[in-house]
Amino acid sequence: MPVGVDLLMDAASHELRGAVYASHYGNPKRVAEALGIDYSNFTRNLNGEVPLKLATVFAVLELVDIPVTEFFSRVEQTAMRLGAQR
Repeated sequence: MPVGVDLLMDAASHELRGAVYASHYGNPKRVAEALGIDYSNFTRNLNGEVPLKLATVFAVLELVDIPVTEFFSRVEQTAMRLGAQR
């Protein structure tokens, strides 16, 4: 079953938020500080209020040491699960 863009964006936000909290940084503020990015915009990205930029996704994944392929596999699985719930 194909997954829509909205579901993929929701899933990416969800998975990135989970990666941030599971990391040794523990919260978005510390990750934003480590990356030198604006905390307010970053939390809006993580909450799905503002679309994620791929550069931010890749920077966070590198910082928290998660392989890109693993992350996007998780995003796909989450999107399919969200789609089944709707």
